[in-house]
Amino acid sequence: MDKYREKLRNLKAVDTATACEMKPEPVSFQRGQREPQNEIQIAGVITGLKPGKSKRSGEMYASACLEDTLGKIDLIAFPKDYERLQEALKIDVPVLVRGSLRGEEDSAPKLSVTAITALEDVKIKLPEALRVKVPLHHPDAMLLEKLLGVFANAPGPGKLLLDLEEPGEFCAVLEPHGFSVCADRLFIDRVEDLVGTGGVKVIN
Repeated sequence: MDKYREKLRNLKAVDTATACEMKPEPVSFQRGQREPQNEIQIAGVITGLKPGKSKRSGEMYASACLEDTLGKIDLIAFPKDYERLQEALKIDVPVLVRGSLRGEEDSAPKLSVTAITALEDVKIKLPEALRVKVPLHHPDAMLLEKLLGVFANAPGPGKLLLDLEEPGEFCAVLEPHGFSVCADRLFIDRVEDLVGTGGVKVIN
C-alpha cells in the first residue's frame, strides 16, 4: 500500500481505523428512495468473500472484509449492487472501495459497497487552478525564489495565480507566464510550508 500513499492523499481516502470510528447516519429503507449521500472511499485488499442468498427475496448478496495497514472493516454488497460488483469483489490486488457506512448502535459499522476499482487503475482529477497567497513582507527574504523553485519542479496542467498581499493595504493578482503546475497534495504541502497553512486555495 505504501506505493499508493500519495495517490490516496489526493483521493481523500480514509483508512479503516478512521472509518470504524465514524458514526453512520440513520438509514431508512423506503421503496424508491435514493442512496444516502454520505459516501466515503477506503483503500485496501478484499478478503474473506462470502456470497449468500437473501432468505426474504432469494437475491444474491455478498459479505467480505477490506484490510489495510491499520485494520479492517466489514463490507456488504446488497443485491442491487452485487450483480454488477461480483467480479470486482474478487480482485486480489489493492482496491479503492466507495460506499456508505451502515450500522446499529453499539456495533462496528459496515461499508455498503457501491463501487470497486483497482488502485492501479484509479485516475486522479487534479485541480485546474490554484491561488497562492504571497505576503510581500515575509520574514524569509528568499520566499519568492523558493516558491519559483517549487513551481519549476512540479510541471503540470494546473493554472497558477499569485495573490501578492500587503495585509490591510492591497492585494495584486499575478499570473506567472510559463508556469503551470501539477497541483497534487504534495505540491500544495510544499507551497504551504513556505507561505503558511491555508495559503493555497484550490480553484476547480
